[in-house]
Amino acid sequence: MKQLLPQEGLSRRRFFKSLAVLGLSVPAAHAMFDLKWLTEQPANELWLSAQGRKQGQFSLGWINPPQQTSNQTLADFRGHGLCQNPINYHQVVMLARRPGTLAIVVNVASGEIEKSFHCAPNRNMQGHAVFSDDGLFLFNAEADSSTGEGKITVRETN
Repeated sequence: MKQLLPQEGLSRRRFFKSLAVLGLSVPAAHAMFDLKWLTEQPANELWLSAQGRKQGQFSLGWINPPQQTSNQTLADFRGHGLCQNPINYHQVVMLARRPGTLAIVVNVASGEIEKSFHCAPNRNMQGHAVFSDDGLFLFNAEADSSTGEGKITVRETN
């Protein structure tokens, strides 16, 4: 039997909730359908988290499930959103929470901060970004500090 549900567009949490509504346990669902995509992890998958509660403890943390390793890189700001480059998966961007103005690019293979960037004057980060499919551009949400008007900033990643 082929995969019942598409891998994209349905979160694991939502899928498992729907199993419960149907009265199916996870093992029963695995027996009925080809659900390997729920449990198998690609070799380059990372679990990312912006961490810290106070200055001096803020960091980008990550776990590499296939290698069973974890690490973190300290940051000078409290992070919110994270995104991983789809082509160079060692490159992760952490953006400041509102009203922050800073973002860092971390190489999770080395743990080093490769670069950082700020918003334009009179803007602040909104904590979210996404890479283009080819990894060449980063689109991040910003806002005008005085009016609150939202902006999408496009940055080249090279």
